[in-house]
Amino acid sequence: MVTAPEQSADDRILIRELLRAGVSVLRINCARGDPHHWKRIAAGLRKAERETGLRCRLFVDLAGPKARTVDVVSLCRGDDSPRVKIGQSILLRGRIAKSAGSDRSVVVQATVSIPEILGRLTKGQRVWIDDATIGGIVVDTGSGWVKVRIDQVRGKGRRLRTERSINMPEAEGGAAEWTGRDREDLQVVASLADMVGLSFVTSTAQVREAREMLAQAGSKSRLVVKVENATAVRILPELLLEALRGGTAGVLIARGDLAAECGFDALADLQRRITSMAHAAHLPVILATQVLERMVRDGIPTRAEIIDLAFARGIECCMLNKGDHLPQAVALLRSVLQ
Repeated sequence: MVTAPEQSADDRILIRELLRAGVSVLRINCARGDPHHWKRIAAGLRKAERETGLRCRLFVDLAGPKARTVDVVSLCRGDDSPRVKIGQSILLRGRIAKSAGSDRSVVVQATVSIPEILGRLTKGQRVWIDDATIGGIVVDTGSGWVKVRIDQVRGKGRRLRTERSINMPEAEGGAAEWTGRDREDLQVVASLADMVGLSFVTSTAQVREAREMLAQAGSKSRLVVKVENATAVRILPELLLEALRGGTAGVLIARGDLAAECGFDALADLQRRITSMAHAAHLPVILATQVLERMVRDGIPTRAEIIDLAFARGIECCMLNKGDHLPQAVALLRSVLQ
C-alpha cells in the first residue's frame, strides 16, 4: 500500500508507474485534501487499472479525532521556520488564546486543530509532536494554551510545520470517538473506497456505527480498524469481533501514534501481539509508519529498514508513505518480501 501523492490527482503516469512497480492498494488520507481532490485520485486510479490491466484497491483513511498543528508561527527574528531544540519551548494554543509575548524561551507558537484537548493537560505531562520526533513536558498552562519545554529531539533540532500530529498520552479523558467531519467524509467516500480505515478507535460502538453507515449508503467497502492507542490495544478482541460481524475486515498497526501513545519500548511487543490476535481472528494485517522511510525519501535504504521487512513477511500488507523515490521503494519491498 502507498499513500497517494498530492500530484497523483492529475499525474496519471505516476499512478500507472506505481501499479507496475507492485502497488496493490492506494491510500487516500482524509486528513489532507477535500472530496473533490479524493474523487479525482479515485478516478485516476480506476483509469490506470483499465490501462494497465492491473487490479488496485482503494483504501480511504478517515482523519479521526487526532490533534494536529494548524498554523505555525516562528518567533525567531529572520527565521520563518526555525529548528526546535532541546531546552527551548513552544506554545500550543487554541484559535483565540494568548501569544508568547516577551517569553524568549518560546521559539514557536502553533495553533491546535482540536483546541479543547489543551484543557486536559496539566504541568508535568508529556506531549509528542510530529510522529513523536519532538517531545516535551508541559511547564505552564492557561486558558486555551499550554507551554511545552522540549527535552527530546534530534541533535540539530527539527522544524515544526503545519499538519503535524500531536499526541498527549497522559492527558485526562479521551478524544471524541467520532467527529462531524468523519461522518461527512464517510458519506462521501462510501461509493469510492474498497476499504475504509477507522482512526483512533476507542470503542466497539464506533465500528458498529461505521458499518451501519456504509450499509445505509449501499456501500460494499470493508472496514479496517486502526490500532494506534492504548484503549484500542486493551479492547482489541472486542473490536475484532465487532468488525467481523460485517463480514470482511482488517487491522492496521499505526506504529507512529502507537509508539507515542504507549511508549517506544513497548512497540515491538505490541506489534507482535496485535498481529497474533488479528491472525487468530483470520483478519489481514497492514503494517504502517516508517516502512522503508529512508528509501522512499533518499533512494537508499538503511540496514535496519531491510531487517524491519523480515517481520513483514508474516503479514499481508505494508504501507509506504509519500516520497521522491516511491516507485523504487515499492519495487524493493516487493523484491524483499518475495
